[in-house]
Amino acid sequence: NKRNKNSNNEFKIFGNNCDKLGNKIESFNKLLSDLSPCVFALQETKRKFTDSKMKAKNLINYQIFYLRREKTLEEGGKGLNGGGLAVGALHDLNPVLLRQGDDDVECLTIEVITGNTRLRCVVGYGPQLSDSTERKNNFWNYLGEEVESAKKEGVGLVIEVDSNAWAGRNLIPNDPNPQNSNGKLLEKFLEINKNMTLVNSLSLCEGLITRKRISKCLNEKSVLDLFMVCSTILP
Repeated sequence: NKRNKNSNNEFKIFGNNCDKLGNKIESFNKLLSDLSPCVFALQETKRKFTDSKMKAKNLINYQIFYLRREKTLEEGGKGLNGGGLAVGALHDLNPVLLRQGDDDVECLTIEVITGNTRLRCVVGYGPQLSDSTERKNNFWNYLGEEVESAKKEGVGLVIEVDSNAWAGRNLIPNDPNPQNSNGKLLEKFLEINKNMTLVNSLSLCEGLITRKRISKCLNEKSVLDLFMVCSTILP
């Protein structure tokens, strides 16, 4: 999408699990400078953007919305020092916060206006494989509700999540891992919400692996970070 009729700038959305942003703020600042995203979405920031260590000169261009874990989760969580979602959008896009989850459902929804298009952006951090069924269902129900709300109001929708799911080759060609139980929930979500497309599965997606960890004993590769878009935005 073009930001407006007189601009050659593409509408860019950047998403990343930063795994503690505080000690990577200079790298993040450089990414903002190099990529100039209209919207950025981050998981596992593990800090508030009001903290002194979170100062980056390019952040002044963005309205930032933040969700922080407020208590220690009983299952699979890291409490106050873990988690943390952030969404930033350029001020001239008139961003507003529409909805946010909590410690149980780690999701944020904002809306921006680009040209004549209303666009909703959802960022989420999916439950771990070991989390309860209830917590997993709550997460995917949140996303499903956002799909229905966007359809009802006729607005575009982009979902960027660290899914903590292995989708498997049935959903993502050449996925290096077999589908796990979290991947089955992703597949169910896409079956129910047929107007949503998993961009990672398309030929226009130039990359595959979104997480790599190499050690003496391990060489892990996985596709955890996903973009999903509605049929209005896909073209």
